[in-house]
Amino acid sequence: MWRCEAGGLVRKGNMDPVPEVCDALDNDCDGVVDNDACPEIDAVVPDHGYAGDLVEIQGANFSTAVGMTTVDFNGLGAPRVVVKSTSELDVIAPPGAGSGPVVVTVEGNASNAYPFIVHLGSRVASGVVDGAAGVGMRSSLQLDEADRPHIAYSDDSRQRVKYATWDGFGWSRVRVGISWMYQDVDLALTDAGVPHISFARFSKGVRHAVPAGGGWAVEEVTSISDDGAWNSIALGINGEPYIAHQRTGPGLQLFFSESAGAVWTTTGVTHAGRYEGMACSLATDSSGVPHIVFFTRASTSQQPSPGRVVLASRTATGWSSDEIDRFTMMNQFPGTAIAVDAADTPSAAYAYHAGPVGSALRYAKRTPSGWDVDTVASTKAWGPALALTTAGRPVISFYEVPGLQSDVLLKYATRNGMSWRTTLVGSWSVAPTSVHYLRTSIALDSRGKVQLSYYDPATNDLVYYAEP
Repeated sequence: MWRCEAGGLVRKGNMDPVPEVCDALDNDCDGVVDNDACPEIDAVVPDHGYAGDLVEIQGANFSTAVGMTTVDFNGLGAPRVVVKSTSELDVIAPPGAGSGPVVVTVEGNASNAYPFIVHLGSRVASGVVDGAAGVGMRSSLQLDEADRPHIAYSDDSRQRVKYATWDGFGWSRVRVGISWMYQDVDLALTDAGVPHISFARFSKGVRHAVPAGGGWAVEEVTSISDDGAWNSIALGINGEPYIAHQRTGPGLQLFFSESAGAVWTTTGVTHAGRYEGMACSLATDSSGVPHIVFFTRASTSQQPSPGRVVLASRTATGWSSDEIDRFTMMNQFPGTAIAVDAADTPSAAYAYHAGPVGSALRYAKRTPSGWDVDTVASTKAWGPALALTTAGRPVISFYEVPGLQSDVLLKYATRNGMSWRTTLVGSWSVAPTSVHYLRTSIALDSRGKVQLSYYDPATNDLVYYAEP
């Protein structure tokens, strides 16, 4: 929410004040409308965006008569106004508009003014983020408060970690550090948009990177050479970084590391000696409690054997484990993803492979009596990523490899009720040798539109997809 404070309009305390908006609203932001016959604005959703964006105005006393309702953005008329009802409008933010008050006028009567921030530049469109060959097999996408995308990703050809941001006019790309080939890279953003990146340093363990002094400060989290093939990062309630990581050498154990200042502390989440922690995915709830979803498997052999997907949650005395699902699976770990909704209920997306038949992509949500498990697609899926709408509905992106790896498809699935609908984003008639390293990343913008970062297996580029 926006509010007026000394110096101007601010949003959650993490954006620069905009004094002219508060001045236009008489510095009170109360929007009181005394005349019940006048139009009234209760909310503009979203309350920020780019020129040309579609926004929804919620309120009262709008007119359904043709041409009787107009909308101004900081004094500039909206080119398109659709009156959905007397309490809801769909409006296009006009090109050339600046940050300022939104006002609805009905038959000459003006509403209260509601603040709207216009971002410079344009919203990112689908296209190549980085065209250096061999980039983006692993990528992690986050959107900041202004819907600007931030992507941390692998550069496997050069064994580097890179970071890309969209500034409204183009992509800026920088090198963060040196990594293992085909290893995880993950990204978390603070409320102020500060990136935290986790990755595995070549033969030297897990690393954490943050911007510092015009470059990047890279911290050693662990120094074990076979640590971090799978890693995932999230932030605590005060913005402190947490990293879940699996050690692939002796012990095959899942670990959790957290930072208190410049000191990292690492503890075991699972018992040493078990084949656990593969494809781990970490998230925190509204209280900052970390939750980790991961695979366990009974055997290290290449043959099908019993497998499980498990949720581990930190408690006051350690870690509690909760089995989500069990199945027969190959010695492949195509990915897990975790999300926590506004009610602090965790859910997970995961894929498993059980040989020529029996593979599946599934979604599970915790309920008071256990887990509600649903099959999204009975197919061989790789690299699932999960996001939740504001209503808590899941959206899952994934690669699909039908048949004998003769084609690769990129899709995302949405659920309404108990049915799933898939949307095809891309398809390639290629047989990538490293298909099991591919991973998608997904985010939903303030309009609820799907945004993806992914690897193009035909051109070897990192690509961004923005839902039209």
